[in-house]
Order: sequence, then C-alpha cells, then structure tokens
Amino acid sequence: MKSLDPVATSDRIQDDYLSYLRTTFSLADDDLRRDLDARLREPRRFRRGPFVQATPPYLAGCSLGDLVREGVCSTAMANTPSAGLPVERALYRHQEAGIRRLLDGRNAVVATGTGSGKTEVYLVRILEHLLRERAAGTLGRPGVRALLLYPMNALANDQLKRIREIFSAFEGITYGRYVGDTEHTMVRAAASYRTQFGGEPARGELIDRNTMQATPPHILVTNYAMLEYLLLRPVDSSFFDGPTGNQWKFVVLDEVHVYDGARGAEMSMLLRRLRDRVNQSERGALQCVATSATLGRGPQDSPIVAEFAAKLFDETFEAEDVVLPELGQLTAADGRWSLDEDQLVQLHDAWRAGARGDELRSAAGHAPPIEGDPAAVLWHLLHDEQHVVEVQTQLSDSTVAVHELANRLGGFADPLGSLVKLVELCVAARPDEHSASLLPARYHLFLRASEGAFICWHPEHPIGSPRITLERHQTCTACALVGKSAAVFELSVCRLCGIDYVYGVLGDHNVFSHAQPFDERGIHLMRNFDLGSVATDEDEEAVSGEAETDADAALLCVGCGALDHACGCSEPVLVDVVNLKGKQGTLRRCGSRFLSGSEAAVSVVATSLYQELPPSPTPSPRATAEGRKLLIFSDSRQDAAFFAPYLGRTYNRALERRMLWQALVQADEPVVMEDIELDLVKLGERAGFFADGTRKKNRETVTSWMFAEVLATDRRQSLDGVGLAEIV
Repeated sequence: MKSLDPVATSDRIQDDYLSYLRTTFSLADDDLRRDLDARLREPRRFRRGPFVQATPPYLAGCSLGDLVREGVCSTAMANTPSAGLPVERALYRHQEAGIRRLLDGRNAVVATGTGSGKTEVYLVRILEHLLRERAAGTLGRPGVRALLLYPMNALANDQLKRIREIFSAFEGITYGRYVGDTEHTMVRAAASYRTQFGGEPARGELIDRNTMQATPPHILVTNYAMLEYLLLRPVDSSFFDGPTGNQWKFVVLDEVHVYDGARGAEMSMLLRRLRDRVNQSERGALQCVATSATLGRGPQDSPIVAEFAAKLFDETFEAEDVVLPELGQLTAADGRWSLDEDQLVQLHDAWRAGARGDELRSAAGHAPPIEGDPAAVLWHLLHDEQHVVEVQTQLSDSTVAVHELANRLGGFADPLGSLVKLVELCVAARPDEHSASLLPARYHLFLRASEGAFICWHPEHPIGSPRITLERHQTCTACALVGKSAAVFELSVCRLCGIDYVYGVLGDHNVFSHAQPFDERGIHLMRNFDLGSVATDEDEEAVSGEAETDADAALLCVGCGALDHACGCSEPVLVDVVNLKGKQGTLRRCGSRFLSGSEAAVSVVATSLYQELPPSPTPSPRATAEGRKLLIFSDSRQDAAFFAPYLGRTYNRALERRMLWQALVQADEPVVMEDIELDLVKLGERAGFFADGTRKKNRETVTSWMFAEVLATDRRQSLDGVGLAEIV
C-alpha cells in the first residue's frame, strides 16, 4: 500500500509549482529566461518545509459512567446502547469540564483543537435532556429541542455522521438535516439517501422536508443561510410556532470564529430574531453553546472570548464558561530499547503489507507477549523505543523542519527516510481505537505566491550579474556596486509570444515607478522595435476582446525612471520605448505580471498534492478515487464557490487531453477523429472516468472532447499549442 512521503510530496509540489510559473511566464529572450529560472530556483525562495508538528495528548478525565454514578447524569445514560458513545471510556478533561458546565445550566464556549471531541460535549448535554424527557413521557411531542448550526453544508454533513452514531441507538429520538439540497418528498429523499450513503436512513433520522415540516425533529441540523429562509417562509413555521414550536432548549454554533465583522453582526441579529420567535426574546430560556478550534490563545484570552460570545448570542457568558484544553506530555516513557535501520525498514514494510501483530513483533526483532490488533501491537512495541522517545521529546515544545529533525536522530544511515517511516508507524500506533496515536503528528508545507519580477534595463548592467530579481527594489544593487545609478522596473510578459515589457504607473514629475500588486491601472512599456514582429493569434484576440495594439513612442531614462526628458539626472541614460495600449486602454492577455495568487496556481498545488495522496485503507463501497479526500479552504464563500468547479473543470480537461494524447500515440500515424474514438473510450473506461454511461453515451462524450480540442480557445495549453499534436 502506498504511503505519503512528505519530502517527495513537497518536492513534487514545488517542482510543479515552479514549472507552472516558468511556462505561464515564458520569456522569449534566452538570457532573461535563464535568469528568471535561476531566480525561481533559489533556495527557500518559494518554499518552507516540510515541517512536522505533534499535538500533545489531551489529559484524560472521568467517564460518562462515572458521571452517572456521581449523580451528574441520569441513570438512563448508563444504559446507552450506542457504540459511538462508550459509557466507560474515559473522556478528555475538557470534555468532562464542558459537560459538567452545561449540565449546570451554564452557556459554554468549547475552544479546543481539531479532533478534541468538541461535538460530544454538546451532544451529551442534548442527549441527557432528551432522555429525561423520555422518562417524563414528553419526548413524543414533536418539536425542535436543539438547533445545530454550521457555517457550511460540508461541515453539517460531516457532523451528521457522528449524530447518527449516537442518537440512532435510542428509541424515540428524531433528528434531521434541513439544507438547500434536502428533498421535499420521502420518495425522492430516500432515493437520494441510497445514492449518497448506499443504504436506508438510520433509526430516528428524518430526511425529507415534508416530514420535518409536519413533525419537526428533536434535533435540527442546518446552516445559517437556511435558518434565514426557515424564519421567513410560512411553510416552515411549524419549527417555531404553535405546539411544535415551543420546545426549544439549545442553540449550538459550530466554528463560531467565522462569525466576525459583518457576518458576525448578521448572525447576531439572526439569533435575536430566532429567540424572539421561539420565546419572545426571554434571555436565559435557551442554553447556548459555541465551538471553535482557533478561538483565543489560551486562558489569558478567555474574558475576550466570553465577551465575543455574549455579544453574538445576547446571552450571559463569563470567562469561566470558556472551556480550554488540558494537555499532557508527548513523552510518556523512557527509551528502553532501540530499532536498528534494517528492523525499522522491515517493520514499516510489514505494517504497510497489512501484517498481523505477531508478524510485526517478528519484523521488529522485539518479541514481548503483546496482544491486540496491529495498531495496538505497534503502540506497545514503539512507545518506549529510543528513537520514538527522542522524536517525541524534540516535538514537545515546537514544530521542527523535517530535515532538521532527521539530522538530530542517531543510528541511521538514511536519517530522513528513517524518520518518515518512524513517524508513519507512530501515527498508526494506538493502544485502542478510541485513544490518540503514539505521535499525533501532521506535516506542514508553506508556499509563497509570486509577487512580481523586476528587471534592470541599464545598457551597462554588470556582465554576469542577474538583471532580474524577485524583490521589489527601487534601484539596481548590481549597478550600484559599480558606481552606476539604475532604476528597477516591474517585468511583465506577453503570454502569446514571450516578449518582455515593464509595467508601472506615472507619478510626480512623470516618473515611471512600481504599481501596487493588484493595481491594473498602470501602463506597459516595451523597448522599441518593429511591432510587426510580435506574434498575434486571431483566436486569442477574439476571446480576449482585444483589437490591434496602439503604441505611443517615448523615451525612458533607465537611471531614474522618468519619461520624455523629465528627469534631473546629470547624465541621463535614455532608452527608446513604446507605450502599448489595448482595446480597453490597457493590455490584458498580452501583458501579464508575475503574480501567482490566482485560482490556477492553487489548482496546480492542489492537483500535485491530491495525486500524491495514498488511497484510503478502508474506502467506503461508494467511494471514488479509492477514498482519497482533499479539503481546500478559502476566506471567501464566493471564491470557494468559483474555485470548486474551476478545479474540477481544469483537472478533468487535463485528464481528457492526456487520454487523447495517449490515443494518438497508440495510433502512431496521422488520423481522423473517428479513427481514435473507440480507443479513447476504452482509455476513459479503464481509468473509471465515465459515470456508468453506456458505450454509446461514452462515445458521444469523447467526441465532445475531440471537438473541444479542435476548437480550443486556451491554445497555449492545448495539445497543438504545446507541440504534442498538430491539428490540420
């Protein structure tokens, strides 16, 4: 089974990213192209990492069974049949603290890390209330008791799995997800559910709008945009009004840190409207819970976090209502024995091959009588191994670069490869399925966007010194070393022919200088030569909407940047330039600045990472791509909504072109489209590219690929444009 190598993955991401930059901003001038390539490959220019970080384990507290025996929880909780909520399993201390606070009737902000069990804190409180209602005989009354509000449907869907695990085990408790894609009728909803999850709804789960409107579930899962609609539409009034609308007890906001600024003000008003609707704005009638993995920096920020929550909910929150994590130490044992390099390789290979526990012990050359599944055997083998303890010690206080951490390990001829294997084994090792791994580690890689390239045009620039720099200097340092004064201009390039320009704005005294990174009001200057020699593409011009380029001749002093003799230099160094103007007054496609903060660069990085991800060891029956998953975040909902289809479209188009090229290579001679149609269909079917279409439907699909290639408007990326094929 393939594993993720963080070093090889980082190298590939960097190589693909730099390849994107080189091909996107390809200069026609050989010297400048080599100069730019050398700047792009400077160490630590665009990349930092990979780094490895380990989260200290959360300290254990009491179990739910202990809370029942203590009288904090009802006895019904002790009889839970839910495998998703083991009664005798130890809670984390912060989970225990949060549950106790909520059971005391307080509001709470659970500000602990990702994977720390924040969800269980409020679900246990809600479950306790519903079990008490069941004991009192009031649970049969339909109506919302708890609203679970998520900022995105993806988060709501993810949390719904956890809700199913816990609440489907209890008779009489109902829950439902009401979002934009929830079907109206049971028939359509059941069909959609089977398609998505491959089975029937769990006990108590309501899946269609009609049923939820008639009998609102005890637990309503939605997002804040849908809550706005629910409050407005008469058809949804049963959630808030009448005998089914007077049962409200809890409001939970997940990922509460996203509600800042204008969005926070909108959410605050929405919650006030909700409270006004369900209990006439009575404070304290609803118990409020907020969760976040990134809110606050520790106990010193608890008063600020509480104040934020109080303003958001318009309810009482005190500093002690902020539940914070309690962390232990990564290192829990002494290094009592040591793996040599051969044993580590054998152990890693055995683990990746799915070996049994006894086979793992044999591979490690360490044979204490250990029982359990392979992950538990790994934990018992490695928890007191010398190198593991050293890695835990090194990561206890800080995040460390992978190469640096590898160099600190002794006893290995290949320290980097050995570290990667050791970390993977430690991540997999855990004493039982509910405990944290031996080393809860994650890798980080940081890539920097290109913020522009800059060039010196001085004709006496020192030979051997680079003309191009990637720093935003005002003057050329290489020229200054030989006693010359030279301005540095921002470089741009024509994506059609590779001709270089400089880009900037005219300031005081007609001085041409740098524009701001995303300022598109500047002008492009090109060193004067025959404009007729610039390559043009009629298809590109039709798509971009640019007519023939206008040009005004000018003189540029490369010493100070002044245009048309406006400088005060004692010995001006003048260069003939032309000011190029497009149809809209500025060049667009023909003058591209070296800026990479666009969707294209992110899609290149995402694609490289995705292709390095190993398949899931236990993919679900309906999983695609062998269970691989990649989550991409954006600061803007609009950007996320645009980027998702953009990535899918460009990635699929790249795959289509690859299969088309493979079909052409197999043909090994000039062909017409019909000649390779069937070969292309077979390639797509073997790759699992088609969505269960018939052979006829698949042939129609690949025909559309071929016509899209013949009529391609992105000529620089087409097979013809990159020289892999010729379309005549």
